Amino acid sequence: DRVKLADADLTGVEASKACFGKLTRVKLDGADLRGSNLPEVLDCSARQANLSDARLRTITGTDLTGARLVGIFL
Repeated sequence: DRVKLADADLTGVEASKACFGKLTRVKLDGADLRGSNLPEVLDCSARQANLSDARLRTITGTDLTGARLVGIFL
């Protein structure tokens, strides 16, 4: 099953290849999310996060300043 999170602080988390549910107002700054499945990312902060090879279906209102976005799937 997928994890659904709202208003969580996941700063710097190592969660490569993880499967998430809806993320709302989650702080993902500096997180390692390489190859993760992120179907809904709403109003989050992902500054300096590594999203390389991640799958993103819906991303709205999210700060991606300095994020690594190589090979992402939209």
